[in-house]
Amino acid sequence: MKRAPAYLAVLFAGGIIFADQAKIPFKIIYPAAMSLLIISVLSFHKNFNFTLSLSLLVFSLGAAALSNSRILPADHIVNQKLLSKEGPYLLKGVIVSHPQEGKGISTFSFRVKGIEFSDHVRSASGDILVRVSGKEEFSCGDRLVLGGKLYWPHAPYNRDRHGYGDYLLNRGIYFIMRANSVTLCSGTKTGSPFAISMAAWRIKKKMKEAVFKYMPDLPAAILNAMVLGDKKDIPPGIIKTMIKSGTVHILVVSGFNVGIVAFIIIVLLKIMRVAKRPRLVIASLLLIFYCLMTGASTPVARSTVMAIVFIIAHLLKREPDIYNSLGVAALFVLGINPRQAFDVGFQLSFSSVISIVCFYPKLKGFFKADSSRLKIIRWALSGFCLSLSAWLGTAGFIAYYFGIISPVTIFANILIAPLASLITLSGFCLIFAAFLFPGLAPLFARAAELAVAALISLNSLFTKLPFSCIDL
Repeated sequence: MKRAPAYLAVLFAGGIIFADQAKIPFKIIYPAAMSLLIISVLSFHKNFNFTLSLSLLVFSLGAAALSNSRILPADHIVNQKLLSKEGPYLLKGVIVSHPQEGKGISTFSFRVKGIEFSDHVRSASGDILVRVSGKEEFSCGDRLVLGGKLYWPHAPYNRDRHGYGDYLLNRGIYFIMRANSVTLCSGTKTGSPFAISMAAWRIKKKMKEAVFKYMPDLPAAILNAMVLGDKKDIPPGIIKTMIKSGTVHILVVSGFNVGIVAFIIIVLLKIMRVAKRPRLVIASLLLIFYCLMTGASTPVARSTVMAIVFIIAHLLKREPDIYNSLGVAALFVLGINPRQAFDVGFQLSFSSVISIVCFYPKLKGFFKADSSRLKIIRWALSGFCLSLSAWLGTAGFIAYYFGIISPVTIFANILIAPLASLITLSGFCLIFAAFLFPGLAPLFARAAELAVAALISLNSLFTKLPFSCIDL
């Protein structure tokens, strides 16, 4: 089958959705999957029977993956019935995400290892979201003892089943704690499994410091989001207007950023005369490192996997297929966490790329974008077709999750997307210059600052147009 990975990804995702709706228990799905595996092996040389049994197997594996993710161990914090008892609790565990700092509060994911309650200590498991006031610095891999009360966000920020609680559950987080006391356990990082993640976090921190050193706070915050994947310093008003104009996606590290990083790495290694195969292997490893550094969100994980698939195809001298690359990326993300299928970020990321691949060539032909003699018209028509393609794939999700339709998105992205590309390029040049050629850093910082100012002004202008954003 020419596009087997894409086909299998659709079946796997279909199985996840089926299991979510049908509520079939894992003890039923698992034997069915094992039976289909045996049938697939026995029918290997029978094309139709093998294809059918393999398709059903992948579908059932998707269902089994979701059902299995909902089976929690006996010592899980959900099974401890903590919310039915009065706190505070003492929780022992380890930080498993890069802490986000903002407005005097540090926020991070915390993997619980033990609970002390009423002078009784017992083992526990599960992840919670922790918020700590103050300016204490923590990092991924730190072992802590936290004291505080647990709670759960009851009010959804959107519609039924798409609230903040569901957002956390899709990431395997079951409670929130406002920690009143924090004790850092000494000697905890030796041989830590989070060593690579910690190194990525430290490098990211140095890069962020360089950005804020050469730029004012607002443009630095926007550049930091676009290059390093950290949006916490952006004012809520800016994010709100970008949601209305349908351009908030530019604040997310995505395929363009990964492409720039891959290009820079490969060019530098080529200048250093590294052989082709080692060069591509090193580039793949550094892309994974960049993915970890930016938080491994769905868009950057998808783009990283796709880039590595393209590199592998190049090494094997095979012609890469965009649908297969998307399929491999989807299988990778859903294989790690099947609940991502219900995450708005996952759905928007994949639907936008698929829509562009499907509709962009057809729209270019329909509008005859390459027929004009004037380059500016060809560029405008191509930009319009690209923006319209992405809008067609994401408008339904945005209307469903956010309750808005933004027709102005189609036109806003024609101008704002190129500006975002310029800001991203300037940002990478600024960071590169800040460490190697400090004298050039202010030049790139000024270019990025002007581009950010233009982006904010254009975004504000588009949101003020009649019917730019329609509330449903």
